[in-house]
Amino acid sequence: GSKKKKPNCFEEFFKDRTYEVKVNINEASPGKSFWHDGRQLELVAGKLPREKTSRFNVKEMKLMYIATEGPNLPKINLQKQLDTTCSFSSIAHVKVGARLSHLQSEAQHICFTLASRIEFF
Repeated sequence: GSKKKKPNCFEEFFKDRTYEVKVNINEASPGKSFWHDGRQLELVAGKLPREKTSRFNVKEMKLMYIATEGPNLPKINLQKQLDTTCSFSSIAHVKVGARLSHLQSEAQHICFTLASRIEFF
C-alpha cells in the first residue's frame, strides 16, 4: 500500500491553510509571499531533505506556506499567530530557525492546546 503522509505541526494548527512547495535549489523560489488560487500565501519555513548525502548534493527544498487570507478564510496575522502558539518573542533569535524546523517535521501523533484554552482554578 501507499505510505500515508505523517502530519506536521503546521498542518495540525493551520489545517487547510498550509501549502507545501518543492523547489529546485538552483532555481528561483516563489518568494516570501504570493497569491495562489485566490489565497495570499506567506512563507513560514523551509526544509532540506533528510538524506544521507552531503548538503552540497541536495537538489530540492520543501517550503511551507500558510494562507493568511482568501476565499472562506478569515484574515490572520501570521507573525502574531506563530508568536501566540510558539512564543517566538520570548526565545533567542538564533533558536527561531530550529523551532520552525521542528514545526515542519513529521510526527506520529500531535497533541497540543492553545494557551488561551487553558483555565486556571
